[in-house]
Amino acid sequence: MKNFFLAIYISFFLFTTASVSWAEPSFFIQTLTNNFIDWFFGKVDGYITNETSEEGMEQEKEASTEKDQPETERISEKNLVMRNDLYYKKFTNLPFSGLVESYHENGQLKTIGQIINGKKNALWEKYYSNGRQKSIGHYRMGIKEGSWKYYFLNSNLKEEEFYKNGEKHGLWKTFDPQGSLLKTESYKLGELLITTFN
Repeated sequence: MKNFFLAIYISFFLFTTASVSWAEPSFFIQTLTNNFIDWFFGKVDGYITNETSEEGMEQEKEASTEKDQPETERISEKNLVMRNDLYYKKFTNLPFSGLVESYHENGQLKTIGQIINGKKNALWEKYYSNGRQKSIGHYRMGIKEGSWKYYFLNSNLKEEEFYKNGEKHGLWKTFDPQGSLLKTESYKLGELLITTFN
């Protein structure tokens, strides 16, 4: 029975694959390994006799649990598009989930963050091409949350902002490139309460 299926499989493989010919047996041998053949015919024999071994069942369970825990995908920002306030990997219709990493042309890290179900989430950091930090802050499912800091190219603090549920909240500070405080604004859930200039 195995010989019959092997003959059918080899014939099908040889006649449907244009790059394989009788003159290229080494490619054919590399493609079909002993482990694959043993696995394939073990499955065929199991289905024909309607018997499953305990070992086969354990292997299937392990494979299914591995599928349940997908690897975190890493992608560049330039390979994402935004539709209806969600990020998608280009040429797909499923909201992207995974890590986002982008680099400047000189190889320095530009952006790093996480997207879950198409929305920015957790810590997001941006950097200048010289490697110094440009901004740092947190998102909660696409909404800015907590402290956000922006820096000048000389690493001095440019702005410090606070958000609560995506709304401006608390004390916001603006600095000049030398580090002197220029302006302070106080917000309560998006409403400006007072502005002070120094």
